[in-house]
Amino acid sequence: MKERINYLLRQYFHNKSSRLELDELFAMIRSAKYDEELSLLIKELYEELKRQDPSLTYVDDDGRLLDFKDNQNNQHYSLTADKKRKNRNSYLIYIGVAVSAAMLIVGFFYGQQWRTNNTDQQIQVINSIGQDDDKIVVLDDGTKVWLNSSSTLEYPKAFKKGEPREVTLIGEAYFEVEHAEDWPFIVHTGDVSTKVLGTKFNVKAYSDMKDILVTVKSGKVMVSKENKILATLVKNQELRVPLLTNSISKSAIGEKDLKSKVAGSWTAGYLEYEDESISSIIADLERYFKISIDLRHPSLGDKVITLSVAKDSDPQYVLEILTTLTDCKFKKSENNYIIF
Repeated sequence: MKERINYLLRQYFHNKSSRLELDELFAMIRSAKYDEELSLLIKELYEELKRQDPSLTYVDDDGRLLDFKDNQNNQHYSLTADKKRKNRNSYLIYIGVAVSAAMLIVGFFYGQQWRTNNTDQQIQVINSIGQDDDKIVVLDDGTKVWLNSSSTLEYPKAFKKGEPREVTLIGEAYFEVEHAEDWPFIVHTGDVSTKVLGTKFNVKAYSDMKDILVTVKSGKVMVSKENKILATLVKNQELRVPLLTNSISKSAIGEKDLKSKVAGSWTAGYLEYEDESISSIIADLERYFKISIDLRHPSLGDKVITLSVAKDSDPQYVLEILTTLTDCKFKKSENNYIIF
């Protein structure tokens, strides 16, 4: 077991974990809260990693970013310091280490202290992700959130028992909500709310989108707008909610059963669209690849297609597929593309 834990920690610290490895590591960490021997073993391995690479960082119980190489002088840094790092590799290491050490060193998910601390329950944490990155966030209750690029998630440092677990999202995130009977989890995106007890689902709500997309991978999700229930979704269902209309009719809501698209597939390295409008796909590609795409046929924007490509594909390759599917052509001018 020691070798396996050591491997999982190294994978996580250096942002190389697969989804299965992440699940396995988180399961061990949860078990360590009730297994003193396992807890000591994980801490021991962590200390060993720290000695091998003293440049690694972690978060202390006051929520401050510490740097091991400066720890002897007790120098503390703001949590926003990572935004100033210019080296992407250092930033990726920080993501893995800061989150995992917050769980491992500070009593595994901060123990029970934050569960009863009223001050902590009032503190709001805001995680903002840049245009060229994504991040895994572990919430107070054990819920895991994959936050996509150009996204912001606001959540309390500690959830209060007896009250809904509520977070606010701008952008896109994939949630694996820790199940808790009679303790609902609610994602707010504008005046649209997505409510669950325990499930896996994706919410996409960038500020430049006309609709909010809620896609369910497992469990059950209830979506409402201004306290009016719009739909209850189950596995492999998706709901499209218009953002610009105050009163929403049933005809304006797009609810469907998915055939090929998987909720949160972007976390596994794919950009997937099923019966998605060309204009929505183009907006996504511009955001992800940081390019400009000029669609010279406005009527083409409303046409819907199904498309799946790897996230690490060259944007020119993706546009070749898209234009082939729509019987169009494209040309490139510097970092701009024109579809005609």
